[in-house]
Amino acid sequence: MDASTSEPISGGKVYLTDGANWILADSAITGTDGSYQFQYNNNKYPYTEIWATAKNYLPNENIGNWAADYLKPASGRQSVQDDGYGEINYVDIRLPPIGYVKFHFKQVHHFEGNIEIRFMPYDTLGVISWNGQDLNKTYTSIYPGGTHYQVEHAIRENSVLVELKLDTLYIPRFDTITYYVEF
Repeated sequence: MDASTSEPISGGKVYLTDGANWILADSAITGTDGSYQFQYNNNKYPYTEIWATAKNYLPNENIGNWAADYLKPASGRQSVQDDGYGEINYVDIRLPPIGYVKFHFKQVHHFEGNIEIRFMPYDTLGVISWNGQDLNKTYTSIYPGGTHYQVEHAIRENSVLVELKLDTLYIPRFDTITYYVEF
């Protein structure tokens, strides 16, 4: 299910894994109504987890929950149980649609010495930093779409912070928004 619109996701892939050993127990493709079904041996896989992927959506395999603020939260990977008849209980999986933020930083004023721009895009595990003079740089990052998300940047001159800004942007579903900063 689309986390931002609650529309079903057709053609997504749902995985059932042995939660202890990460062995794939089963997988299913979602129907036009977003439904899926598993059959598995509860004795062979007593503890299972479910996660999903779909084209144009963020997968939920390796995270608990997204920080994105949806009306109903997006689903992280979660445990499931056998209903006693070899079928898995129904689990509603809500995936965030992909959106993009294009960061564009352009130096329009002269600064003395070294200039550094620092920001932390969603798709990296750290900070991106650019140094120099006459900077005009862009970077496009995947984000959870269809919701608001906070982005921030810092500008340092000769290692001294001259600007720190936090903005909240609406990230469109399946589209790109530009975060443009002149300094």
